[in-house]
Amino acid sequence: MSENDIFIAKRTFPDAKRMFIKYKTVDEIKNDCCVVLDTNVLLVPYTVGKNSLAEIRKTYSKLIEQNRLIIPGQVAREFANNRPKKLQELYQKLARSMDNNMELGNYPLLDSISEFDEALRIHKQIKEFHEEYRKNIKKVLEIVKGWRCDDPVSLMYADLFKPEVINDPTVVEEDIKKELAHKKEYKLPPGYKDGSKADEGIGDLLIWKTIMEVGAGQNKSVIFVSGEEKADWWHKSEKQPLYPRYELVNEFERVSNGQSFHIVTLSTLLELYDVPSVVVNEVRLEEQVLNRVVREELIKSTLMGINEKLKIDSFKKRSKIPRKRTIENYLFRHRELVVEEMVEWFYDNYKQPADGVPHDSQEGGYMYCNGGPYDPIEELSEMYPNANEEDIALAADQIYSFGGTEWVKNHEY
Repeated sequence: MSENDIFIAKRTFPDAKRMFIKYKTVDEIKNDCCVVLDTNVLLVPYTVGKNSLAEIRKTYSKLIEQNRLIIPGQVAREFANNRPKKLQELYQKLARSMDNNMELGNYPLLDSISEFDEALRIHKQIKEFHEEYRKNIKKVLEIVKGWRCDDPVSLMYADLFKPEVINDPTVVEEDIKKELAHKKEYKLPPGYKDGSKADEGIGDLLIWKTIMEVGAGQNKSVIFVSGEEKADWWHKSEKQPLYPRYELVNEFERVSNGQSFHIVTLSTLLELYDVPSVVVNEVRLEEQVLNRVVREELIKSTLMGINEKLKIDSFKKRSKIPRKRTIENYLFRHRELVVEEMVEWFYDNYKQPADGVPHDSQEGGYMYCNGGPYDPIEELSEMYPNANEEDIALAADQIYSFGGTEWVKNHEY
């Protein structure tokens, strides 16, 4: 940890005169801005139907014709790493769908019941249909096994994303590492929330550098299309993203000569460009599923990934610190991130009784007529059932020290 920078606000917002300018809305910029795609957006088409895939292709094609679509180099690399996982998930679901045991068993006691005879007849038909289903799924699985970057989504991208669509700015690695460390120390966006990832959050920062280069080079507003919901991209409340972090909006405005920066989901982008609502709704549903998975993995990955991390030979060999200390340091870094996530979620959804709960001056206490009070440790345990108990206790201790043991839900008062 470096010496505390007491002027961090001035360095983050160097031009105070530009704190109160009016930014253009998404609707105002949608017809001439640049559109930058995130990795999670490139993965959404793997779980939608062919009609939605066709509409996504049409939207991207139009933007490319207008020289307005950009794929950051880091996004291309992350897509290459994640594409096999999507195909593995597809293969697994198909393979497991064949495993249903259709055997009914032998029940002589029921032989005299006519309804059971009818059930046996239907069961026979079901078995025949299921066997036909298994034969066809096996053929589909062979097709999936044969894909070599020529699945329908990859073929679409190969046709659309020519070299001129990819923006891969040159960076000085040591400089970017120092900048990431600075952002983590002062919780500046983006990247500081991704310390538990293998790349320690450098991916988000590299994508942001690309967005900044686009803004500076073209003096155009940017719509960043992403399913990202972490607090190092968004100001949030009630677990919902409200608007992009102002640090990002302000930094982009400075380098782009007054242009605007917005973040939208793929479904919102499609809606902006008048794609049929049935497609928008299908994509939005898939985004919601993906976001639930991401949130669950954020907590699970904290300690579950430790053993895998420690298996990496280079990690062991390079470390000059005793193994016990190495493990302790690794545990601390990851627990710190999860505890921070828990505390942030709690503050987003709960408040102290003084902020809205009726008070009985005669009895000298609060009147919890709409619900509560809630104990942080109980609420955190319910929200994060798979989390480590020590992590929950650490998060609860932080909340206790700030505002005590009694809290209420924001929407109740």
